[in-house]
Amino acid sequence: MEVRKGGSKDDIRQGYNIWVDLTDPTTPELLNVQQSFHLDGKALEEYTNILSSIVDKYEKLLTAIELSVSDIEQRSFYRPSRKILEYLDNLSRQIIILRRHF
Repeated sequence: MEVRKGGSKDDIRQGYNIWVDLTDPTTPELLNVQQSFHLDGKALEEYTNILSSIVDKYEKLLTAIELSVSDIEQRSFYRPSRKILEYLDNLSRQIIILRRHF
């Protein structure tokens, strides 16, 4: 597999995958991506904002599920029941699945 630094629209047309790490982009990084791929600056900014929002909401979802698991674990110490343990197992599996997709 050939790895190239940089890239162009022609590379994409020829079947190359382009990886752009924009987890916490600086202004020069965004300008470089914008110029390299001839992208509209406003569209790139909006795209980055959408991705940031998705990641933020995803992290909040995982935190909420983990807190639910913790609450249920605490309840299971005082009143263990098959239903609570099954529910706890189900939530734990959901966390595993969500983490694998993050």
